Amino acid sequence: MQVRRLSSAALPFAALLSMSLPACGGSDDPPAASTAPAGTRATLAVLETTDLHTNVLSYDYFKLAADSSLGFERVSTLIAQARAQFPNTLLLDNGDTIQGTALSDYQALVNPITCDQTLAIYKVMNAAGYDGGGIGNHEFNYGLPYLSQVTGNTFSVAGMADPAQQARCAGPNFPQVLANVMSAKTNAPLFQPYTILTKTVTATAPDGSTVSAPVKVGIIGFTPPAITSWDKRWLDGKVYTVGIREAAQQYLPEMRAKGADLVVAISHGGLDSSRPPHSSAPLRLPPPCSRISRSLVTPT
Repeated sequence: MQVRRLSSAALPFAALLSMSLPACGGSDDPPAASTAPAGTRATLAVLETTDLHTNVLSYDYFKLAADSSLGFERVSTLIAQARAQFPNTLLLDNGDTIQGTALSDYQALVNPITCDQTLAIYKVMNAAGYDGGGIGNHEFNYGLPYLSQVTGNTFSVAGMADPAQQARCAGPNFPQVLANVMSAKTNAPLFQPYTILTKTVTATAPDGSTVSAPVKVGIIGFTPPAITSWDKRWLDGKVYTVGIREAAQQYLPEMRAKGADLVVAISHGGLDSSRPPHSSAPLRLPPPCSRISRSLVTPT
């Protein structure tokens, strides 16, 4: 289980108001104007958790002993500290969330939760007030019907009923995004590839006064394409993956055209050895589709 706090991203509202974003295949129109005066600035701290692996309590279920090195109860304390330090925060999760402990196996295999029940890990994440999340490779370990159920989605894939006949079960209270896993049946993304959130941030005007202003934050998610090999027994013939780069090039123009002021990429795929180990380094794409404001990258 890992928790990471990225360096905060300064948001110059004057730039958001005045500059025209790259067309990138979409609209040339800038995002909707803020009511904040020119020169207003704010800081948005992007908070990330990853590889929670259903460690709700600081307890090792296999050793049957307390373990102070893990547990969402401790992570929630760090989240509270960060929120006290920064007035504007965005809390995201990078996946590998629903698998990894005896508790997750119990809820999935021993005494499966029902459609109207929420996973224990999602309950505590709901209480923490997450803004969004991605999907890791271990989310697929229990198969697609279970993943569909616990995330509150309906999947149009071979071996499952038509989505219109599927019940929409209880899932997390925050949106989950995944852009590079596609249904082999429909060639459409298994999850929503991205979402755009409107955050009201507290900012400082040029005269020193405090104002509130909206900012649109786009979130897009990626998972390792190798999941089709790692979980072949569940995924073969049902889903396929596309490259992270290709998925980003497809959806970034849409996100910018829909008014995203910032784009945060949640990638569970890790960094290769040719890149510096900097968690907030932008994902490099050829122009004109290159504007990712923050990349949250985690090991698999």
